Amino acid sequence: MINYSSAAQLTFSGISSPFSNSLDPDNKWIKLDAIIAWDALAAVYSKQLNTIVVE
Repeated sequence: MINYSSAAQLTFSGISSPFSNSLDPDNKWIKLDAIIAWDALAAVYSKQLNTIVVE
């Protein structure tokens, strides 16, 4: 089992973070994040974890 929060999860308004405005949208890692299907990746990963048998 993994602890995963969907990228589509709702956020709370009025709560600030020191990182909320400091990320450059042209950064290669920010661009990569936008194209990865995180929910699908987490579903496949979680399914694989559930099939592992520890003896």
